[in-house]
Amino acid sequence: MKRFLLAATSAAALFTTDLGTLPAYAETYDESEMQADAFESRMQEVEWALRNNPVLMEEAVSQALRSNPSVVQEIIRDTLLRNPEIIVQSLQEYQRKQKAGAAAPEAELSAELLSKLRNADDAPVRGNPQGTVTIVEFSDYNCGYCRGFGPILDGLIEANEELRVIHREWPILSQGSVDVAKIALAAQQQGAYEQLHVALMDAKGTVDKDRALQIAKDLGLDAEKLEADSEDPRYWAHIQKSAEFAQEMGLRGTPGILIGDELARGMVPADQIQPIIDRMKIE
Repeated sequence: MKRFLLAATSAAALFTTDLGTLPAYAETYDESEMQADAFESRMQEVEWALRNNPVLMEEAVSQALRSNPSVVQEIIRDTLLRNPEIIVQSLQEYQRKQKAGAAAPEAELSAELLSKLRNADDAPVRGNPQGTVTIVEFSDYNCGYCRGFGPILDGLIEANEELRVIHREWPILSQGSVDVAKIALAAQQQGAYEQLHVALMDAKGTVDKDRALQIAKDLGLDAEKLEADSEDPRYWAHIQKSAEFAQEMGLRGTPGILIGDELARGMVPADQIQPIIDRMKIE
């Protein structure tokens, strides 16, 4: 079983769109020991992401089943010897789901879920708070694709007076991402969420709690108050709610971008989003 979990974790590391790729500015390690430490650190982040993202865990396991047949065969053989009826039933159910998924288009989000996403009062809002067109973004400050989408979203806000952007902090890459997300949310108490959000998205390299506080301090925020405020339970509640929403939506990673009732997975260029906004303005 341990070998299977390692295979699933390794498979998850291949989902670079969802978990974020190693950035171009990543350090080059010359010593084999340093390389091993860097790899171990990366694998720990992947394991953390799997434990906190059930949808991604399911896909990682599926990928492990396909890419590591020898490991899977050993597990199946042992399981069949002990409980043959269980593995047979499981395989039948897996095949049923696979066929159903291949035949059916991606399910539309329910009106109830869309309403909850748009009307949740626990999330920071940028752009026009009374705007008629809403984008909900799920992001992680250490996600390279989220950082790439940041300027695109900034441009869309500037170009569309009717645009209302709801930010859902969904830190799935590491515990450090969780700390940074809580700090960003706490910046609301100093009226500086947008300012800090943009600065964190513009940062290079990994951002952890200490670096986030330094960035905030450089912006003129009270870093000591910010650190204390970040422990307010409502910010952890926001993150948990984001995870619940993401699971309901079937999101596998960041960024997740809901434009009206259309869900985009990953970084999407402005020329694909603007026509949707224009159509919603008319409607």
